[in-house]
Amino acid sequence: MRLISLKDLEKKRNSQMDWFKENNPSSLPDPLFDEEGVFSNGNWNCGEATYIRQYINDLDYNASNVKEYEMKSQNGHELFGEVIVVMSYFEDMTYVQITTRDNVETDDLDWYDNTIINQYFIQIYKSRGAIERFLHNGNPITRIEYLMLLNKIKATGYKFWLKLDF
Repeated sequence: MRLISLKDLEKKRNSQMDWFKENNPSSLPDPLFDEEGVFSNGNWNCGEATYIRQYINDLDYNASNVKEYEMKSQNGHELFGEVIVVMSYFEDMTYVQITTRDNVETDDLDWYDNTIINQYFIQIYKSRGAIERFLHNGNPITRIEYLMLLNKIKATGYKFWLKLDF
């Protein structure tokens, strides 16, 4: 499996900006991340958000979903675990909680000691609006953490159906 890269995110952000400049210059996108690579709640129509938005739109409201994944990290370690998603809609807000239970393959027989739990929380106005909150373990998500989450989702077998240049 080819991992999604920072270059892929940048390419999607730039292609989205180019499309809006040509077709709707009065509503230019605002990026998902600030210059330091930390989530910006002032985002709007940004290409980087297309990935997570597509995934969320394919989920069922008020349902939970558990999928296993297995992948090689960029440093060559085998990662495996589960992506656990719970989504609900209340008063014009979509709420998504994603938990990943991640294990790193080691020579150690007790893999449970190598388990890492990550929590992601996403709040979107309606289903199309700005992503108002995007947290990773209680803090604003960074671009690198977002990239890791997308790759875990992809490793579950999820097929991004939009043309995403990878």
